[in-house]
Amino acid sequence: MVDIDPPDKKTDTPVMIIPGWSATAEVHKENALIISGECARRSITISTPHGLETKDPGEFPLAELRKVMAVTRVIAEKGLDQTDVVTHSEGALFTTIAALQNPEKFRNIIYFAPAGLIGDDKFWNLTARFSSDMLQQYQDRQKSPQRTSKINTAFKEALKVLAQGPKKSVEEVKAIAEMQLQNNL
Repeated sequence: MVDIDPPDKKTDTPVMIIPGWSATAEVHKENALIISGECARRSITISTPHGLETKDPGEFPLAELRKVMAVTRVIAEKGLDQTDVVTHSEGALFTTIAALQNPEKFRNIIYFAPAGLIGDDKFWNLTARFSSDMLQQYQDRQKSPQRTSKINTAFKEALKVLAQGPKKSVEEVKAIAEMQLQNNL
């Protein structure tokens, strides 16, 4: 987790950055620095590689509920009354579930390239698109040396997440492919 709390904040409501699948707080550290520096907002960036264990699957996929538990735990541990959220990709799925379960804790949610809005998807199609995107980014780093460090960090963090829980990673990709975000907005 990255928690940056500038001394002269514009508001006491922090901005949480909730990354997508296989991304960690380290990947979004630069964004947190910008939010806290240029925007004078407390910025909390979390990592939810495979979330926290939970027994009650309810109506949502267990893979996403584990990540909901991680988000709500951070909110509770930090003593946050409310938060504004910027979420990316898969983060949109579990952030939306967390907001449905605890609406009083979420003031605003900004969805950046959210998962779950393209209609019916398939595991292998999603896996192929993700792999293709990662390969393209890897190739693009040769064209843009200033992005090389950022891309290397994203790759390194993704590999760590995959190695920590290959079975859970597969469950998460299945949940991303199956969940329809628009049904919950």
